[in-house]
Amino acid sequence: LAEGKTTREIRRCLKRYTSRQIFRTLAAAHRAPELAASAA
Repeated sequence: LAEGKTTREIRRCLKRYTSRQIFRTLAAAHRAPELAASAA
């Protein structure tokens, strides 16, 4: 709101941020077993 954004725009930004964080977490969890297998 401080930047002059509407409530709808703020929700959109929050959803995008949350989605990015979830995707990064899932991608990192998916890569972890592959890295462990290649290191062994």
